[in-house]
Amino acid sequence: MQVAVHFAVGMAVGLVLVLVGEFSPREEFAILMGNGFWATLPDSWWFIREYGFETSGLALRAIHRSVLSNVFWFHGILDGMETGNPRLEGAIGITLMFIVSAAYFLFNNWPNTREATR
Repeated sequence: MQVAVHFAVGMAVGLVLVLVGEFSPREEFAILMGNGFWATLPDSWWFIREYGFETSGLALRAIHRSVLSNVFWFHGILDGMETGNPRLEGAIGITLMFIVSAAYFLFNNWPNTREATR
């Protein structure tokens, strides 16, 4: 599965987390970005290998191939669902993120920005 799909799924999970919790905008941003990167962590061995650090990526590669990869927001399950059509997979991942983003926008208890700046 493309790394962008994993990132989108991680962001969608992060949106659900910030929707149910009470966080400042800075914390929400950090949670969203952190969840996106968390979801892509098992694929980081590809980048490590690309730059010649083969032995440094061995532990991450072992995680990527194990059931433990599902801790990273269902990374292994998503990789198992590959269709062979990366454009379709990307469209589904981004659509999921947009749906969850719309839910976040509709159901978030937005602070009154005029009162917050006083």
